[in-house]
Amino acid sequence: NKYYNLINGIFRYAVDMKILKSNPNQSVPKPKTKKHEINRRQFYDPDELKKFITIVNTLNDIRFRLIFKLPVGCGLRKAEVLGISKNDIDLKNCRLNINTSCEYMKKKKIYTDLKTNGSQRTIYYPDFLKNDLNEYLDTFTGNYLFEDITPDQIDDKLDEVINKSSLRRLTYHKLRHSHATFLLANGADLETVRNRLGHTDISTTNIYVHALEQNDKKASKKINNFFK
Repeated sequence: NKYYNLINGIFRYAVDMKILKSNPNQSVPKPKTKKHEINRRQFYDPDELKKFITIVNTLNDIRFRLIFKLPVGCGLRKAEVLGISKNDIDLKNCRLNINTSCEYMKKKKIYTDLKTNGSQRTIYYPDFLKNDLNEYLDTFTGNYLFEDITPDQIDDKLDEVINKSSLRRLTYHKLRHSHATFLLANGADLETVRNRLGHTDISTTNIYVHALEQNDKKASKKINNFFK
């Protein structure tokens, strides 16, 4: 999928720059996610998420409190979190405009527009983010909220939080997975979750449904074994 998206992006750009008349990759079907890849996807269940946020709330640095709450509460990618500017936040209506990606290359941050229209989105953020955002923005005078934070610092701090909480070790991106599976498990429709995650193709979002199905099968087997 990564190779497919890269190639497709190159050809799309070539068409935009009038180097090619059409995208030769346009008619090539996107690779489907294999079952073994779905099974490897990990996420925190609701109790683990609650424990995770409890530890996050003890962090002294409000920037990291926000950095770890944003994927859990809004399903944002790390690059999207680092790309949030002050103007992207609507405090009155509790909404976030997600339109910028921040990549860290050769010790320098590069801010770019998100690649697809599906990735560019406006979503509501939950109440547990409200106080931290209000407090941080009350004295914040810059542009990008986390301009001084590097991806490595985020990963190091995440390890610290997980060690304190004794939770299973997950990557930052798996916090985003946790957001998706939590919403689907609690009755959110697939299209809403797709929009919050910024997926262009709903089949990508459907992967999380399959992950939940695997857990459901395990739960059914436990009940069956109990009544044997």
